[in-house]
Parts: sequence; structure tokens; C-alpha cells
Amino acid sequence: MAGDGSHAPFGDLPVWSEALARLARQVSELGASVVVMGPTPMFDFDVIANCLLSVGDPACGGRRPGLVGQVQPVLGLLRDTAKGEGNLFVFDPFEVLCPADVTECSPALDGIALFRDADHLNAHGAAILSDPFSAFLATNGLLK
Repeated sequence: MAGDGSHAPFGDLPVWSEALARLARQVSELGASVVVMGPTPMFDFDVIANCLLSVGDPACGGRRPGLVGQVQPVLGLLRDTAKGEGNLFVFDPFEVLCPADVTECSPALDGIALFRDADHLNAHGAAILSDPFSAFLATNGLLK
């Protein structure tokens, strides 16, 4: 079940990581960088609209420890891969969408959905990441 950390629905992570490292090396030859967005929280609901109709429904949100456990394999691998490539950067949207100071994470903010399904942001959710992502780019010297 999503949200409880019992599984990570990702494919062959080592193969994917090596392909990402190869891509970073290829674009490095062009003087470019690669920015990868880490995983967002993965909730366990079928239709986001149902969650918005039942405010506070625990089936819509998720306990942060379980959600962190789900994304950690991918985020950890991304960060490890980036350590070996000077031009590969990992932006972590999870920490913006589900900050460390909360125990429950929600797919909505102030009654407005941030996700279009259980783990993909909608336009509003992406807009929430705009300022933190710009700050990430600036911090890493990626804005020209």
C-alpha cells in the first residue's frame, strides 16, 4: 500500500542510475548540466477529487515516515549518482511538498489539489515548487 513504505514502485534502479550518469557525462562534454527532480510523495487514493470532498480524510494523505520510506531508494540513488558527476544536480520536491516538520502529508494545500493523481503534480503543485526550484538553481550556480 502506498504511504506505508511497504514497497517502492520503481524499476531497475542501478540500470537507470548508470544511464543517468552516462547522460551527465555526455552533456558535460557540451558544457551543460543535468538537473533531475527527485520523487514527490506517492499517495494512496484513486481520485484526488474524492479527497477534496472529504477534508481531513486520512485515506488521502499519508504519514510522513511511510512516504519518505517509499521515495528514499530513488532519492538516495539519485544523490549517490550526482556525487560522481560534477554536472548532475538533484532537486528534492518532497521536502517542499512534505516538509520535515509535519507528521502527515497532504495532496492538497488550503483545499486546493497539488496532484493530478497519486504521485504526479498538477499545475498548481508545480507552481508551488517554482520559487524553491529557482533558489535551488541559483544556489548551485545554474542560472545564467
